[in-house]
Amino acid sequence: GYRYVGRFYPKYFQVQDQEWHYPHGQTFAYMNQPFEKVTYDVVALNANKENGKKYVHFSSNLQQHFDLGELSSYSDRFLPPKPKKVDWKLLGSASVGTFVIEKPSTNATCNNSP
Repeated sequence: GYRYVGRFYPKYFQVQDQEWHYPHGQTFAYMNQPFEKVTYDVVALNANKENGKKYVHFSSNLQQHFDLGELSSYSDRFLPPKPKKVDWKLLGSASVGTFVIEKPSTNATCNNSP
């Protein structure tokens, strides 16, 4: 017979790509100098760590949001803002979320800059 089992959520997520746009076209950033833009892509994976293609169709309030973070002992030095834009798309057979952090102001500090 037929039985509704509900939604299947991804078991894993994996960072697929990232891009850091340094200020003023530089190849580095000084301390307390904000990045112009940071983007990172996250792919939804099933329990077998294979691409999940239906996650992109979930309502945005049911989709996972990911923030940047520092995993070493310098976590108090890296304080990125939350992404301002999140866009989940089907790319091939994968649901991929693109997260964007853009420079919020011309007078940025470590507390408000990507």
